[in-house]
Amino acid sequence: MRDFDAQWSKCPVEKRQRELREERERERQGRELRREEQLQSSQSWRTWAIGLIDERIDAALHLGGMICKPVGAVIGGERKYMHGQHDKIRAEIVALRDELKATTAKLHERLARLPVVKEFQPETVYYTGDVVVCDGATYQAKRDTGRPVTSDDWILLARAGRDGRDGLTPNLCGTFDARQTYARFDTVECDGSSYIARRDAPGLCPGDDWRLLAKRGLRGPIGERGERGRTGERGAPGEDGPEIISWIVDPVHYRLVPTLSNGKQGTAIELRGLFERFNEEAVLIAVDAAMKDAARNPKLLAGL
Repeated sequence: MRDFDAQWSKCPVEKRQRELREERERERQGRELRREEQLQSSQSWRTWAIGLIDERIDAALHLGGMICKPVGAVIGGERKYMHGQHDKIRAEIVALRDELKATTAKLHERLARLPVVKEFQPETVYYTGDVVVCDGATYQAKRDTGRPVTSDDWILLARAGRDGRDGLTPNLCGTFDARQTYARFDTVECDGSSYIARRDAPGLCPGDDWRLLAKRGLRGPIGERGERGRTGERGAPGEDGPEIISWIVDPVHYRLVPTLSNGKQGTAIELRGLFERFNEEAVLIAVDAAMKDAARNPKLLAGL
């Protein structure tokens, strides 16, 4: 290990590093020495100046009132002048402070407001922060410029939108009327439920061309029986109830829908169950009897 340290100490790189460290240390010590000399020099000069001023003051005081009064008068005048200047400077500072507050408030107000949007005009000079509209898009100037909005002097704020499709909204048509002609998106009420037409001329409601929007709610629980109220006065005779003026046959759903004299649609009569029962009781029985007869008399099927 000692041999390695001895060899390393003779290395030119290590020697150069050691010389650099020693040179930096000498420079540091030189700077500290110069700083101490400057400090001592400034302190000695200050001590000399203060001593000289004290000697002059002592000499002036020894002269008695011959010099004190003129000096006092001069000092008093200067003091009065300085007080006046102080008040003037203070007033100017207050005025500057108020002016600065007003200017700051105006600046904040301007920064808080959105810039007025203008229509872009070619060959027109715009300034930093100006906002313009061109071909439906909105741009803001990044610098003072007279170039078109497609240049790098502008920044795009909002692109131009595309034209949308015409929207259709539901049309509330009240209670379904079989005598009326309905169009797509017409909404009706039928038997306590609401439907919307899926196309023009949707036909009877409910049907395949109507879509259920809200189903009729279930009957709620029966509440407690209340106290019997007092007998009311006899009312005026009521209007005659509506009559059935026609029937609408729905062969697809096996229904009969009455049309009333007031234009409303009455409760549909479901016939599918009757046809199914008729098929079971009459047609199936007849077919079964025919099959039994054919089984007993094969000649009946000879011509088939």
